[in-house]
Amino acid sequence: MSIAAILIATARTADGSPIALLPGADGLTLVEWQIEQLQTAGIRDVEVVLDAAADAVIPLVARDNVEPVIDPRGGIASALRAGASAVPRGTTAALLSFVQHPRPASVLGRLIDAHTNGSAAITRPSHRGVPGAPLVLRDDALAWLRNITDDRGIDALVEHWRDAITDVPFEADVVLREVRSAEDLERGPV
Repeated sequence: MSIAAILIATARTADGSPIALLPGADGLTLVEWQIEQLQTAGIRDVEVVLDAAADAVIPLVARDNVEPVIDPRGGIASALRAGASAVPRGTTAALLSFVQHPRPASVLGRLIDAHTNGSAAITRPSHRGVPGAPLVLRDDALAWLRNITDDRGIDALVEHWRDAITDVPFEADVVLREVRSAEDLERGPV
């Protein structure tokens, strides 16, 4: 199975700074750390969606098998379309993540394994019955995402595929974690 990743890195802090540039772990920015975790989990191709003000982030993602995808239009539907469209054709699944949802390679690997061994259109983590992130999409769900116009974004995706979703339970609440500021990262390691 060929799995790629789409990392939407357009989110901003309350003061307008890119969340991608917040300090992650191991001396890396959050976007660098997430790319490292994706690749450690076995994902070869990573498409990083950036907005029009991407100049500060592009040098951090310039590496083998990582493609910056500039989405100057803005909006969640546009970013999702851009990321999905950049995934190489023939890819059988794509892990869809957002920079504000950092996950360690162990979580990503377990989720990918569950998706690979199942038949769901979408596989997602959950904690105590609450759906989390990221999502792993089967090729038909990825194709649907290439044409999304609904600005509800992930909510529209999940609603469309609601009968073909598998939740993978996790004991740790890391699958629910969202980073919106440097203070959010002070709660502990990502």
